[in-house]
Amino acid sequence: MEKVAELSGGGDDQVRFAQADLLIDTGELDRAEELLGKLQEPTYARLLRGRILLARGDAKGALEQFDQGIRAWPNNAGARFLAGQAALELGDFDRAVSELREAVRVDNAGTEAAHLLLRLHYGRGEYDEAVRFGKVAARRRGARLDDIFVVGVRAYTELEAWDDARATVASLAQVKGQERTALLELARLERRATGPAKAAEVILGAELDLGDPANVDALEMLSENLAADGKGGDALARVDAAIAKHPEVAELQRLRGDLLFGAGRDADARVAYAKANELDPKLASALAGLATLRAREGDVGGAIEGFDAAAELAPGVTTYAYSAAQLTLTQGKSEAAEARLREIVKRDAGHAGARN
Repeated sequence: MEKVAELSGGGDDQVRFAQADLLIDTGELDRAEELLGKLQEPTYARLLRGRILLARGDAKGALEQFDQGIRAWPNNAGARFLAGQAALELGDFDRAVSELREAVRVDNAGTEAAHLLLRLHYGRGEYDEAVRFGKVAARRRGARLDDIFVVGVRAYTELEAWDDARATVASLAQVKGQERTALLELARLERRATGPAKAAEVILGAELDLGDPANVDALEMLSENLAADGKGGDALARVDAAIAKHPEVAELQRLRGDLLFGAGRDADARVAYAKANELDPKLASALAGLATLRAREGDVGGAIEGFDAAAELAPGVTTYAYSAAQLTLTQGKSEAAEARLREIVKRDAGHAGARN
């Protein structure tokens, strides 16, 4: 892009805009900002300035810039999409949805607005709308079909549209590299549709090597369903067999802790979680397991610290931060709890619990 600008004598506004856009994408915000003064078209400058502000964490200032840009260029899908992202960071869900829907209307191919709407509506429990925008998102060239189909399966499952859910699993299985994800999603929906015995049957029918650490997610799902079907002993035996082969794998110890916790064997669960934490101090789920035990024992402060530590290691898993917020509320610290919930909404605007 820099070579194009050089060959064109510094480049016109479109070239400079595209160059600055790429610089923002790569995090070179200062260099992008230098190009703003060279732009003749003020709308270009406003949109780029908004992107820079958004990247620097100033969602309010960014939205003000996008608003000005949209007034001059109302049918710019990219500007609408960016305004929607800024509104989400500010916690304004209605404004975000309005902007994202407009981006889809103007040019579905131009942004991932439909995909984001799928996730937002699903997170709010608006499953019909999630399905609708999932179909739109899947039509976009370059769409991330794996995620679209996963969320689609779960939305259909919530609607108890079992045939549609199974058909979407079949579509997911056709996406390269997503065969195992499709297997796990099929097990999830079959548990809802027909019960844990059928879900366990799905996993066992795949003939995976469940002692292989690469398949720990399948082993976990099998174990959860066996336990739910009253076969907790079988579940624990399978996990112990995997541990005997691979005692160094922290996730297996954490899974053992989960099963023991579910069986009411708190002391044994603590040993397993501690072992997992020893093997991998950065395993957030092990810290969350220990935090859950502390909460059950009445050590609310210690539990909050544990969930906060887990959330820091795995910021994308909002359940840890939400647990800490709920525990903070039980301490009578409503303002602190609300502040925590607002932070969750910034990261995950569709989080129903945090929004309520």
